[in-house]
Amino acid sequence: MLNEASTSHRSWADRLSELKACSWYWGDLPWRTAERLLMKCDDGSFLVRDSRSENHLFTVSYRHLDKIYHSRVEICGQFVHLGGPLSLQRSGSVVELLQSVVQTSMSDVRHILMHRRGTEAETSEIHLKYPLSRFSLLPRLQYLCRLCIRKRCHQCDIENLPLPSPLIAYVSDPKYLIPDIDQCVTLLESRMSHLDLN
Repeated sequence: MLNEASTSHRSWADRLSELKACSWYWGDLPWRTAERLLMKCDDGSFLVRDSRSENHLFTVSYRHLDKIYHSRVEICGQFVHLGGPLSLQRSGSVVELLQSVVQTSMSDVRHILMHRRGTEAETSEIHLKYPLSRFSLLPRLQYLCRLCIRKRCHQCDIENLPLPSPLIAYVSDPKYLIPDIDQCVTLLESRMSHLDLN
């Protein structure tokens, strides 16, 4: 159960750092790309990405019954909600919220408010089981090195690293969390065809 006292002592910066460390957080991933990736996955697969909505920071994109849905994560006070502030599902951080939803999904199906496109909203079942990890898609060593550098250096220190300017530009890319999407799709397709052969 959520400890409200401990949640209020954690800063939002700490909670966001915790989220960035999760392999299923894809950063500034466009919704179309999220759909492209998730259509190559099993039902119950999901990822978290930055929201395009001006009123929300994050969106959970997930596959359910062969369709892709997007539900915004709402922050209200010290808590995050999936499906709005009146929902019964609330936690102190996005990571805790998703852990709770996955745990619930293993035994139950929940209905939440989801957003198809723009302002369209309706309720939908949510059944999150399989986080889509950026790391499980065998990213290039160059991508992994960039992640390590960004984890250990402040943004302002990157330009002073002893690297050639093209590498400084690559490491400085604000979308550093997103791996090569075409490579990810190819790998997911090969996994699907391998499963079809068995």
